[in-house]
Amino acid sequence: MFKRFSAVLIAAMMLLLAAAPALAKTETPQAVHIGERRSVEARAAHENKDNGMTVRDAYFGGDYYTVLSFLESRDSDGVKHGYKINPDYDSDDPETWYSIEYNEEEDEYYVTKGFTLWAQSGGYWHLDWCNIKGMGFEGTLNLKDCEFLEFLDCSDNDLTSVKISNCQKLSQLDCSCNRITSIEGLSGCSELTYLDCSNCNITGPINFGAKFKLVYMDLSNNNLEELDVYSFFKALKYLFCDNNALRSLRFHDCPALMLVSAGGNELTDVSFSYTTAIRFLDLRDNALTHINLSSLASLQSLDLIGNELTEMDLSANTELEEVGLLDNPLTEIDLSNCPLIPRDMIKSEGNGTVGYLYYQEYNENGDVANVVELAAAYPGDGERFAGWYGEDGTPLYFDPEFDLSECGEAQLTARFGEPGSIPGDADGNGIVDTTDALLVLRAALNIDGDPAALLSNCDMDGNGIIDTTDALLILRLALGIS
Repeated sequence: MFKRFSAVLIAAMMLLLAAAPALAKTETPQAVHIGERRSVEARAAHENKDNGMTVRDAYFGGDYYTVLSFLESRDSDGVKHGYKINPDYDSDDPETWYSIEYNEEEDEYYVTKGFTLWAQSGGYWHLDWCNIKGMGFEGTLNLKDCEFLEFLDCSDNDLTSVKISNCQKLSQLDCSCNRITSIEGLSGCSELTYLDCSNCNITGPINFGAKFKLVYMDLSNNNLEELDVYSFFKALKYLFCDNNALRSLRFHDCPALMLVSAGGNELTDVSFSYTTAIRFLDLRDNALTHINLSSLASLQSLDLIGNELTEMDLSANTELEEVGLLDNPLTEIDLSNCPLIPRDMIKSEGNGTVGYLYYQEYNENGDVANVVELAAAYPGDGERFAGWYGEDGTPLYFDPEFDLSECGEAQLTARFGEPGSIPGDADGNGIVDTTDALLVLRAALNIDGDPAALLSNCDMDGNGIIDTTDALLILRLALGIS
């Protein structure tokens, strides 16, 4: 159940990303239309074999030899990288440094993988596009000083290093799912808007530039211990840094930030300064003992499952639509100022704590398909759970996890007590069942047992005696009948 909430939260995040197609992964250009990249004049000059120009003369030397060096390097089996891109790879012909597919519907050819050196400047072609996703490349990918490179996807390989120094026009970089420990030259990529370094071995800290245009950044599943998101991330909207070793996370002057997912770290400190637009916040499975969310008035979805929070103030989060507060030592959860959440108060009585979960599941049309709402009770050491009670003291449910989908009570109380002190627990085994009702009935009729010994916890109507009314109330309690 807990994992489902995280999955739903991520689904909501991806719906948010869908509103920004230029940044969503599914919209990242994986193929390049040939006709869009070459002018007629450039193509003619390249193919003119009568003017003494060699193939290499049409290319900018630095970019040409940078790419060639990578293509000529071999993997651990001795296979040149170039042959993984194109079986007709020729080190002297850059037109074999990429692979082409034909689209029958559009009657057009597209480059799908490899390196394209087509951007023109000063009469030369430069490297401007690279997609080598999932091709089994190893070692170092060194593309530094390729200043016209705009798009780079080297994900799903076995690369140990990526060098992009002086790639001044690079706008999209995906190096996820590699074995890299750092990215050299990231601080110089001032045009970068999309960065995915997830599922690598990055230990950090990451050296970002002072002027950054990043909108989307995914650093999940690495070994980062530090990450400060300060004012040079003015444009950042989406941040994923789950499953690292982060102990603190501070946001300062990030006015565009809408989504933060930082679950599965070691966070004890999270703060927000001049960062007020966050709508989705996932901090599950950390070590937070307190958090101040008063500045996040636009917050809609909050996951704090699995922390060490003892109190939670949500009075400023009036737009909250989803909340996960399970597995925390909370004694009171006040939701009275959250009109989109169906409960007002969840609290404990006795030595125990409570948790709460609420979210909605949507179908493919965006309509609500299911509502999940759950209250949870966690007894303290040596204590027993005595049941869930309504505002007027009416017993409602006796399982520690209470499905609230059909509950009309605005306020719920989880009661705890020592074995034998739980209301209605006549035999002292920590639960209220039909056996207790029978014991009280027999005592009330003087058939068996001492009625006076049951007064402390079985006088259900408080009239000072044990009678058949008490037995009936305990029976209703055991059967969950209000």
